Amino acid sequence: MSVIEIPEPTYLIQLLKGIQVTRSTKTSEVSSVSVSAGSTYSFLNLSGTGIVQEFLIVASQNTFRVDVVVDNVTIWSKSYSDASNLTDVIPTMSAFQREDGKYIYYLSMIPFKSSVQINIVNLDTVNPITLDYVYCKYEVA
Repeated sequence: MSVIEIPEPTYLIQLLKGIQVTRSTKTSEVSSVSVSAGSTYSFLNLSGTGIVQEFLIVASQNTFRVDVVVDNVTIWSKSYSDASNLTDVIPTMSAFQREDGKYIYYLSMIPFKSSVQINIVNLDTVNPITLDYVYCKYEVA
């Protein structure tokens, strides 16, 4: 009867780490972005596999819509008004007005296999809007 030697668990973990896809966490942020009347601001356009951990808009106006396209399929297309009605229902998003009058729109945990795009559409066809702050934290391989 021969004895089979089983490697230490730490060796197996190191071996598996060598073949895993490494992701790096990155952020993207902009301040004071003006979006023309009826126009779309393309904030994020990534290729690869990963996850959008957090996406945040702070704005003085609420006449905008967020479109999220994952792997060439639109998975989210909601105005601030529509999103604010879902805040209590969907745990990975919220939309509300702060005490200082600013509008907050937040999405989280959006996985993607090959690509993700996040666009912000100005629904006001007459006036531009200003996005005070837009932030995104994501991992991509």
